[in-house]
Amino acid sequence: MSSIRLYRDMEQESDHTTRLPIAVAQEQTADAMLAIDRDLDEYAHLPFDALDTLVGPIPPGDVGFVCGFSGQGKTTLISSVVQRIVDRGQCAYVVPLESEPKVFRTHLACKALRLHAGKLLTGIYKAEMSPENWSALRARIRAEIVRQGTSEMVERLFVSPTRRMDVHTLEQNARHARDVGADFFIIDHIDHIAGGNGTSPVAESVRVIDRVLDLTQEYGLATICTSQLNNEGVKSDPLGQYQCPRPHHVYMGGKKRQNSAWMTGIFRTLRLSGVDREEVAAVRSGVGQAWKLLEPNCMAVALMKSRHFGEREGHRTYLAVNDGIVTDFDTASLQMLNAGISTTSRRL
Repeated sequence: MSSIRLYRDMEQESDHTTRLPIAVAQEQTADAMLAIDRDLDEYAHLPFDALDTLVGPIPPGDVGFVCGFSGQGKTTLISSVVQRIVDRGQCAYVVPLESEPKVFRTHLACKALRLHAGKLLTGIYKAEMSPENWSALRARIRAEIVRQGTSEMVERLFVSPTRRMDVHTLEQNARHARDVGADFFIIDHIDHIAGGNGTSPVAESVRVIDRVLDLTQEYGLATICTSQLNNEGVKSDPLGQYQCPRPHHVYMGGKKRQNSAWMTGIFRTLRLSGVDREEVAAVRSGVGQAWKLLEPNCMAVALMKSRHFGEREGHRTYLAVNDGIVTDFDTASLQMLNAGISTTSRRL
C-alpha cells in the first residue's frame, strides 16, 4: 500500500516538552492536512459488501479486531477475507498463529476451488471418492496450492511461519509487511502469546497489543487481529455463545478496545424468526441440541466499537457460510435477515 507517512518516531514525540509550542502545533497541523488529502485508494476496504458497509473505509494506521468464541468462525472468516483480498489483486500479509502455514494455505486453496477444507484435511474426500475421482480432485488441489508459490501470487500473499507472538516477532512481521507493501496486515489470532521465558503472559499480551498500535501507525498499515472471547463469561448458559458478544467477553478487552479503531464480534445466531421456549429449555437442561436452534448457514457480525462511526455501534450484519466458505448474502436475503426473517442462504 502506498501511504503518506503521517507519524513521527517515538523519540521525537517524547521530546515535545523541549520544543517551542508553535513548532509542535505546526507539525501536527501539517500532518492533519496530509491526512485529509490522502488518495482514496489509500483507504482499505474489507472485501465483503456487508462488512465494508458496517465498518466503513479503513485509514492507514488503524487497528481492527474480529472477536469470537472458540469455534464460531474467526479463522473461517479471516481465510475468506484473505482469499478475497488476493483475488482482487491486493496484498495480504498473514500471521496464522492458530494454524500451520501449510494448513492455512490448504484452506485458501479449498476456498479458491469452493471445497470444504475440513473434508480435505481429515481425509473424508479421499475416503468417499472413487480412486479416479479422488485423483482428479487431488490434481486440482495440488495445482491451486502450487499456484500460491508462483511469482504473481507471492507478490499478493505472504504467510508468515511465526508460531507465537511477542513484541520482537511482532516487530519483525510488521516491518516485513511494510516492506512487501501489504494492503492488509492480519494476525490470527493475537492471543497466542509466546511464553516460557519467565515473562508474564498477561504483561506480554499488554505489550503486544500496545505495540500493534504503535507499529500500525508508524508504518501506515491496515491491521486486522482476530481475538478470543472468554468462554468463562457464558459457561453457565449453553446458548450464550450464540448471542451478540459483549465488551466484557473479549479477552483483555479493555486494552484491545482502547487501541482499536473498530471491533466486531462474530457469532452463529439463533434463528432470527425466533425459537420456542420449550426448545430453549431443552437445550439448557442438556436434553436438546443447540445447533438445531441456529440460523442455518449464517454468521452474524456485530459492530462492538467504531472510532469513526460511533453511531453505528451495536449495528449488525450477516454473512452466508457454506462448506466453510464465507460470502455476502444477496440483497433480498440480507434485507430479510435484517428484518428478522429466516431465509435460505443465497450467495453472491
